[in-house]
Amino acid sequence: MHSEGSYEDVLALISDGLAWAHRQEGSGTLANKAAISYARDRLGPEPMALLFERVAKPLAAKARVAALAESGTHAMFDAVIGPYTTSEAALSVELLGRLAPGMLALADRGFYAFTAWENARGTGADLLWRVKDNLILEPVKDLPGGSWLAHTG
Repeated sequence: MHSEGSYEDVLALISDGLAWAHRQEGSGTLANKAAISYARDRLGPEPMALLFERVAKPLAAKARVAALAESGTHAMFDAVIGPYTTSEAALSVELLGRLAPGMLALADRGFYAFTAWENARGTGADLLWRVKDNLILEPVKDLPGGSWLAHTG
């Protein structure tokens, strides 16, 4: 909700809505950007992780679900939350373990590593990953547009 707004804008909208719901005049004094940032630091990632876990669920039919986000609705239904000092590739290790048969995992070339691929492959999910151009793979089938399919060992 309100993904285009700043923290201050969203807080003002929520505060105005609460004031209206309780039939109060005005929303009072609100926290500024710095106060919100300090509060986030104090709380850590756990409240956001809990909120995401409670509300992020697949919305489309099972056949249209892809790992992380649904392909039709683009709804996020799973994530790993960690500190900004941890790389996305490192966080993805936990996420890959949540894949299951019937899911399609799409990954960009920055996420490819042989161990990650093997772990994801072991879940039974279908994998479609871009890889860096210096990775040597043996093509097994040419596709339109210059791409091709390859199998791992």
